[in-house]
Amino acid sequence: MFRVESAYRTKSFNDCLKCCDESLEKYPDNLKLLQWKAAALWFLKEWKDCSEWCSECLEKHPEDLPLIKIQEDADHELDRSIHPRVMNVDEAFERWFGNS
Repeated sequence: MFRVESAYRTKSFNDCLKCCDESLEKYPDNLKLLQWKAAALWFLKEWKDCSEWCSECLEKHPEDLPLIKIQEDADHELDRSIHPRVMNVDEAFERWFGNS
């Protein structure tokens, strides 16, 4: 999981997504991995995939606040008809994960 967080923190979101997928093969129910994948999809502007991924994850973890917030943001971007809002990595991390 260190590779996943490291890739996210260095804004290597494609690498983060790849590491998440690899790690999820071994640990399919790891909540942190599910969250990191959702965050990576959001930053890759794959909002539809992000929203769908969050929906799938929220079936197992219906009260997970980071996944709920990420899905809200992805759905918001899907609904926008103008340029998407820019949220930097630090703002997103704080919004989605707080001080964890």
